[in-house]
Amino acid sequence: MDRRISSWSDQYLFGNEIIDSQHRGLIELCDEIEHEINNGGKDFSVLLIYFTDHSKTHFQTEEKLLREVNFPELEDHEDEHKSFINRIQHFQSMNLLGKLNPIELRDFIRKWVVNHILNSDMKYKPYLEQSKS
Repeated sequence: MDRRISSWSDQYLFGNEIIDSQHRGLIELCDEIEHEINNGGKDFSVLLIYFTDHSKTHFQTEEKLLREVNFPELEDHEDEHKSFINRIQHFQSMNLLGKLNPIELRDFIRKWVVNHILNSDMKYKPYLEQSKS
């Protein structure tokens, strides 16, 4: 049975088309990775490349936007992004070595992405809203 725990929900919406679209893309990639794991997939090279590229693009977009709205916790937010990318690159290395634990990968990305959007990212939502007015 294919049960996707991290599927998109309107609770992730920010009201910024670009950020919302990129967040949706991250969640969809989480779903794809989870689907592949649930169906016995063994090689996650391509999905991890897409996931890493999408994450980097999103983080660059988000950080630029946070600089524009003078978000006071930008440095901490950037550190979270760097730490996440480092962890994903570790999973990529483990995959290439044939030592990837798919369950660990699934659990990490699902928890990190959802937690990051609902907690860390929500901290800057008022700054985006304030900049609109």
